[in-house]
Amino acid sequence: MRVGPFSLRTGGADVGTPECLTLPMTKHRSEATSLFEQACVLAARGTMPDAMRRIAQAIDRDPTFHPAQHALGVMNCQANWFAAGLKHLKLACQLDPRNATYRNDYGAMLVQDGNAIAAIPELVGSIALKPSADAALNLARAYRDIGQPDRATAQLQSLLSAQNPAHRIAAELEQARLFEVLGNMTAARQWYQKVLVQKPYEPRALMGLAMNGKATSADLIDLLQNALATNALPRRESAQLLRAKGKVLEDLERYDEAFMSYTAAHAAEASTFDIATYEKAVASVIAAFPREHFETAGTSAMQDETPVFVVGMPRSGTTLVQQIAAAHPEVCALDESNALDRALRSTLAAPWGAEQWITAVRGLRKAKLREIAGAYLAETRPIAVGKRRAINKTP
Repeated sequence: MRVGPFSLRTGGADVGTPECLTLPMTKHRSEATSLFEQACVLAARGTMPDAMRRIAQAIDRDPTFHPAQHALGVMNCQANWFAAGLKHLKLACQLDPRNATYRNDYGAMLVQDGNAIAAIPELVGSIALKPSADAALNLARAYRDIGQPDRATAQLQSLLSAQNPAHRIAAELEQARLFEVLGNMTAARQWYQKVLVQKPYEPRALMGLAMNGKATSADLIDLLQNALATNALPRRESAQLLRAKGKVLEDLERYDEAFMSYTAAHAAEASTFDIATYEKAVASVIAAFPREHFETAGTSAMQDETPVFVVGMPRSGTTLVQQIAAAHPEVCALDESNALDRALRSTLAAPWGAEQWITAVRGLRKAKLREIAGAYLAETRPIAVGKRRAINKTP
């Protein structure tokens, strides 16, 4: 998913190309088209907030202008505003149901938001309308996330022998990720190494090798450093590579250098962290949920032993625990599913993360807890068919 010069581009056709704009022209449609074209120019200049404002204005002029609905949906999701983004993408698909690009991008973002089950019909529909490597890769990711590795592998087979190097490498990276989820780290590393033979400084392959298993030599450090120097990477990917380099240095017990690399990763993300605000939020949660609350609040009274949650601090081994458990034939890994988030959001009307949300959660009793549990199980049961346990490390 990316924004290209003079057009807003996702996984398929440019949404700013003339064929996307050949809709019945009315006064409002003409204004919407003009605003949308302005947004494409702003996006090409890299002024994304202004581009998003223009697209929102285009939608205000004409809510049925589906190129704008689609573009704003993609941009919102890229900014991690999935709730708003998915609404726009869904509406774009409803307005133009035979647009393969819209359905692919909607499906891709559903997968990113952790809702692979809802993504599958969109991606299957996209492939039926217009087969594409992007849609096949997204569908493989969806099948991976719902614990169907055979179907995921089937989607990747033709791409693994594709003549297009970009498609082939993308499929190989996805195959490596699939083995990671299955807990077969040796096979995952072999696929990452296969990618590096073709593309020595491929960031995702280097990060995969660095983050899975303990480094025993410094060779990977040089490759990571060359990748940072060779590729014109977005801030986020640069930060990921620096963090991977820090992890390798830490494995080699070069702690001072590791700390410097982690510090550089933090700086590359250009993120701000307000410790006072964070401590206040944590204190609010602790105060709202003392031990006595759990002794009196009750449970949902649902006797289903399938769900398993792995809870822990970052970098404490939760991923390893899930991977070890997922290696058992009767365990399904939900990876980092947001199913519980969605169950809570669908039940609680309060804004997510707000003080009102804390109050709403404190007031939950058996009936509501049962409703939330039911929503969670309704989404995850189809993924865990035939399995005794479904393990989720992002409850």
